[in-house]
Amino acid sequence: MKKHIFTILLSLFAVVGLQAQQIVQHLEPLSWWVGMQDPSLQLMLHGPNIGNAQIAISYPGVTVSKINKAESDNYLYVDLTIDASTLPGKMPIAIVLGKKKQTILYELQARKPREGRQMGLSQADVVYLIMPDRFANGDPTNDSKADLAEKANRELPHGRHGGDLQGITNHLDYLADLGVTALWLTPFQTNAMPEYSYHGYAMTDMYHVDPRMGTNDDYKKMVATAHDKGVKVLMDVVFNQVGIKHWWMADLPFHDWINQFDTFTPTNHKGRSIPDTHAAEIDKKIMVEGWFTGDMPDMNQANPFMIKYLTQWTIWWIEFANLDALRFDTYQYNKIPALEQWSHRLYQEYPNIYYCAEVWIGATAPQVFWQKTGNKDDHAQGKFQGQIDFPLYEALCNTLIRGHSVSAIYDILTEDFLYPDPSRNLIFWGNHDTDRFLGMAQGNVNILKMATNIIFTTRGIPQVYYADEILF
Repeated sequence: MKKHIFTILLSLFAVVGLQAQQIVQHLEPLSWWVGMQDPSLQLMLHGPNIGNAQIAISYPGVTVSKINKAESDNYLYVDLTIDASTLPGKMPIAIVLGKKKQTILYELQARKPREGRQMGLSQADVVYLIMPDRFANGDPTNDSKADLAEKANRELPHGRHGGDLQGITNHLDYLADLGVTALWLTPFQTNAMPEYSYHGYAMTDMYHVDPRMGTNDDYKKMVATAHDKGVKVLMDVVFNQVGIKHWWMADLPFHDWINQFDTFTPTNHKGRSIPDTHAAEIDKKIMVEGWFTGDMPDMNQANPFMIKYLTQWTIWWIEFANLDALRFDTYQYNKIPALEQWSHRLYQEYPNIYYCAEVWIGATAPQVFWQKTGNKDDHAQGKFQGQIDFPLYEALCNTLIRGHSVSAIYDILTEDFLYPDPSRNLIFWGNHDTDRFLGMAQGNVNILKMATNIIFTTRGIPQVYYADEILF
C-alpha cells in the first residue's frame, strides 16, 4: 500500500507541473546504516519554509514514525524506524513545498561487522595527539579556500598554517616507527570562523572535514591507512559548543537549541560545583550553560532534538570512518542526563569502544565523581573507561617544574583506589591545552626526560603531544 501511495504522489507531482528544484539545504545525518541495534533514526531537514512541506518516504522495512515541526518553519525532523530486515540501498525521500518538488536518494549502507574491529585502548597503547593544522602539509593546494574567511598565514602564531589530513597520512610510517599505536586528532571538521580557527573546537559544520584539511574521504583513507600500520584512531567529541558562524546560528530550530540568557553570560568554569553537595544551584547552572566565549554558543543538550543530533553525529563518524575510540572534550560542562543517554546509546552499538573524558580538575575525588563505578552497564554520568589525568599532570608539574617534593606524585598515586581502573586513564606531560613541557622546563632536556620516564612507566595509557619527541 505504501509503495502505491508513493507512486501516486510522484505521478501527482508530474500532473500538476511541480518544478523540480532544491528545497533542502541541509539533511543530516548525511547517510545511515541498516542493522543498527537501535532501529530509530531522526533526520533533520533544513531549508526555507520546509516546515510546511509534505514528506513521503517508501522503502521496504522503513517506517515514518513521526514528523516533527520545529519552532522555526525552516526545519523538519523526520523520525524513522528501520526494521532489522531492511536491506542497503538508496531510499527516496519525496518533498513537496507549494509548486516545488525535490526527491533525495538517501543512502542506507551495510554496516561493518563488529568482529575484527580494533576498538578499545589499554596500557599496551601509546596515544599521539596531533593538531592537524600544525603537523604536516601534504597538499598545499588546499591551504586557503575562497569561501572560508581565514587564509593560510604561517607568520601568524594563531593563524592557519596549512597542515592537513594528507600530511598526517604521509607520516604514518614515522608514527608507527616511534611506537605510536593510537592517533588522536583535535577536531578536523569545518571551522569557518574568521580567525583563530586552526584549533577546530568551534565547528561550523559538524558533518564535513574542513576543506583546508581535505575531504571526508581523505579522513576515511587516513584511518584505513593507520589501521594497516597497526595504529588505532580516536575522534575528539565536542558537545559543549559550536562556532558562532555555524550555519544553524542564523536560524535556530528552537529557541532553546542553545543555552541563552538575557545578556551574554560566560561560564564560571566552576567545575567543582557540580559534585559539590553544598554548591549554589546558580553556580552549577552558569558552569554548564554559560558560554566559553561570545564566539562559542553553548549547546543545550536538554533539548531532546539536540541530544539526538549529537548522538547520531558521534555514531555517524564512528561508522563512516571505522573509528576505534573517542576523547570527550570538556565533559563536565555538559548536562548529566544527556551524557547518560549518549553513553548508553554508544555502548549499545559499540560495546568494546573506549572513550575517555576531559574533566580538567587537578584533584582526584571531583574527577571520579564523573566516573562513579566505571561499569559501562550502569550509565550514571556516562560510564567512560578513563580520565584525562589532570591530577597526575599537576603533580608532575609541581615536582619537575615548580620544585615541589617528589611526594606530590606519590601522594596523587596513593589516591588511585578512588578510580574504578586507573590503568585506563590517559596520562601525559602536555597536550594542546597546556604549555609545552620543555618550555616550562626552560629548555632543560633532562627534566623532559624525567617526565617522559614517569609517564611511560606508571599506570595508565601514555599520551604524547606531537613534536615533543623532537624537543618542541
